[in-house]
This record gives sequence, structure tokens and C-alpha cells, in this order.
Amino acid sequence: PRGFPRVQGGIEKFSEGLYPLLADKGYQITVFALKRFLSHREWNGINFILLNSPSQKAFEKPIYNFLSACHCIVKRPDIIHIHKANKISFAPILVGKLLKIPVVLAIYDYWYFCPGAMLIDEEANLCHRFHGRWCASCSATKKFGLAAKIASIYRRKLF
Repeated sequence: PRGFPRVQGGIEKFSEGLYPLLADKGYQITVFALKRFLSHREWNGINFILLNSPSQKAFEKPIYNFLSACHCIVKRPDIIHIHKANKISFAPILVGKLLKIPVVLAIYDYWYFCPGAMLIDEEANLCHRFHGRWCASCSATKKFGLAAKIASIYRRKLF
């Protein structure tokens, strides 16, 4: 998440509610947050690592996730919890797999299975052919660009 408390967004509100409960039970929680949204490094028993990341959308999430993954390589957390992995570099997921760190992936839409995120085919029907080569040739995903189509081919291997 971008950070919390008092940062607008569904993931932020979810995190603001869940993580203090886990901290109260004795779990050590570390959240990677974007420095431009927060200034505090601790709140309600939760530690924040403030990351510098450019505000340009094309670079923000990939760099944020790369830096988060690097931290996970060094610190070796017990669990990696990822919210909404679309438009990321997949680095934290790959680090978890390589280092045998369990990865918890919160799913808020169908992006993991469909570059269009809605599992709707070119005729506006529910898609039953998701994953791989079908996604790369689906006209419903044309607006999502080449990178999304390439990622759709490899999603099954990652997830």
C-alpha cells in the first residue's frame, strides 16, 4: 500500500484495519510505503519502510516492488503479503518462490487471470478460455498493450 493511516484507498483501509490486530497478537509487521505519502516510520506497532519511487505511473510500482524485493532478500521475512500485484515487476513473488518464503497474494479482481481484469471476452461474454495464448490474441485486451499480453502468457507459471 501507499501507506496508512489516513491515506485514501481500499487497500490502505484494509491494511489499516488488519495490521494493528496482527501486531496486537505479537506479530512483527513491516509495511513498505511510498515516502511521498507518509512521514512516520511507526504506527500502532507497525514498522514502515519508506521507499523513494518516482511518481510517474510507468515506473512507480515496478521500482517500489523491486526495492521491496531487495529488502526481502536481505531480511528474509516469514511471510510476504502482496496487495494487488498488477503492474508490478513480480519481483517480490519471485523472491518468495526462490527463497521459499510463503507469499500471500490478496486478490481484488481477475487481473491475475486476465489482462483486462474482468474475464470478459471480445463479445462481452464471460471468458472461459483465460490464460496463455488465448489472452495474447483476445481483442478485448488490445488496449492493455504488449507487456500485459506477454505477462498473461506466463501468469500460470508464476501463480
